[in-house]
Amino acid sequence: MDPIKHLGVGRVKALPETADTSSMSPKFVVSHLDQQMGPFFEAELKEKWAKGDLLPIDYVYDEAKQDWMLLAERFPWASGKSEATVPPPVKEFPAKKKRPPESPNFFAGAKVQLVNGQGEIDISNLQPGEVELVLEDSSIQMQNPLKIQVRAAEPSRVEWEVVEQQTVGHDAEIHLRVFDQSENICTQYADEFLIRAVSSESSQDFHAEVHAGEAVIKVQNTKAGTWTLSLIYSGKFNLQMPAEKSLDWQPGPATHLVVDGPHEYVAGHPVKIQVKAVDSYGNLAKNFQGTVTLEVKAS
Repeated sequence: MDPIKHLGVGRVKALPETADTSSMSPKFVVSHLDQQMGPFFEAELKEKWAKGDLLPIDYVYDEAKQDWMLLAERFPWASGKSEATVPPPVKEFPAKKKRPPESPNFFAGAKVQLVNGQGEIDISNLQPGEVELVLEDSSIQMQNPLKIQVRAAEPSRVEWEVVEQQTVGHDAEIHLRVFDQSENICTQYADEFLIRAVSSESSQDFHAEVHAGEAVIKVQNTKAGTWTLSLIYSGKFNLQMPAEKSLDWQPGPATHLVVDGPHEYVAGHPVKIQVKAVDSYGNLAKNFQGTVTLEVKAS
């Protein structure tokens, strides 16, 4: 009798021919400076850490928590803690929960090269507010963080942009920007200016309120002609003011014709009659070309 016929039916779990202990260890996907890599074994990550290829601010995807974690929070050998922007998720993993938005003064993993025991880094573009500088190193502990209170720079000069031409009845925009001595826009600055518009027939003023170092003012006019614009400031700062600007108001399209001439004259004498094409505001439509027929009707 064939002994195989006496075997019962059951499940058989096949074992690999060669044991591979590494297959029993979990692998990890990491996000290094917003670029995702992997998956890697922990030993591989530790080796990259030792070479300086990974930072404490890098993220690793934790299968157990179904979320992203800082490398320094997940593995004891990755010392130091920091924050970073949210890395984009890989296709196989859900997106990491968003952290609070970073301050404009945030520096992620800025490298400082030390030579003969010291080094420097330029952080001159800090925005107003309080900042704290912390060093991270796996071998040397930092004594105390450096706290800096960044004050807003005082405004130094004003720059403006004005359109050279605009059609009457439409808005003309004037852009104001206030800069400090480092040519940065004074984002903490608010103040009031006066824009004076002078033409051959009149003068008028417009108020310009600057917020966060900038302002956009819309002005309108219905009389064709040229404005000379000047910016006036009487506040507490000694500002370098811009030069005057010219704004040429152009007439609109012709909408009707006007016949002009004397209302009385002596018969037999020559008389000149003018025919004008004007826009909806009564300005001479200089771009109009054409021929009209004039009829004289006696009463």
